[in-house]
Amino acid sequence: MHHSHKHIAHIHKKQNKKPQHLVVLAASVLYPLTTLPQVYLIYTNHSAEDVSLSMYVMYVLFAFVFLYYGISEKLRPVIVLQLLWIVMYVPVLVGILLYG
Repeated sequence: MHHSHKHIAHIHKKQNKKPQHLVVLAASVLYPLTTLPQVYLIYTNHSAEDVSLSMYVMYVLFAFVFLYYGISEKLRPVIVLQLLWIVMYVPVLVGILLYG
């Protein structure tokens, strides 16, 4: 069955308004914020002694892989999620380098 580009775009727009889309978009914003306690501890205690540099380097690298995928597939929740993860990982990495 052949669908026109306009028809497919209409279906895509209609699907994006489903409740699960809004839940995923909200989770994409809230989930990375779970790193805030780690950032807070590093900077208030001036210590990152027990935080793994290699783990956070891997997190950032994989976040860029998934960000690339999200951009290439135009998946807004994936793009938002990965950008926010990168924004949260960078202060942890800087804290590890400063206080680790």
